[in-house]
Amino acid sequence: SSSSSSPSTTTSSFLHRPRPLEPPLELTGQRRKKPIEPTAPPPFKEHEEIPSVEEARKRSSCGVGLRLRDSPPHRVTGLVEGGAAALSEKIQIGDILMQVGGCSINGMSILDIRNLLQGEEDSEVSLRFLRVSREERKIIDIILVRRAR
Repeated sequence: SSSSSSPSTTTSSFLHRPRPLEPPLELTGQRRKKPIEPTAPPPFKEHEEIPSVEEARKRSSCGVGLRLRDSPPHRVTGLVEGGAAALSEKIQIGDILMQVGGCSINGMSILDIRNLLQGEEDSEVSLRFLRVSREERKIIDIILVRRAR
């Protein structure tokens, strides 16, 4: 004495019932807008220039050629040959980085500092260093232009 429809048929028809894409209007309290038409992707351009990974990297993040100590105080440990910092001839190994773009780097992680130093190629970034020697404590303000390597 079993029923004519098996439980599996009932379950599968329930699972495959199409669901509405939007909640019913009475739940949202909004008026129905025009239905959103699906948009086609832009037409494929056969000869469109696609930048190489190398070019894209150059455009998106260029630095000033500074190597810094990972933990505070963030002293300059090296200058990248041909980088903006080395070409300026104003920054020395041992100088302490204090500000990037007018922002104090006090308490920032080295990753946050690197993010501030990096930017679009040919963009400018202002830096403030402290140089401490036996003779003097000197503040060095400099504007460098970010360059690709």
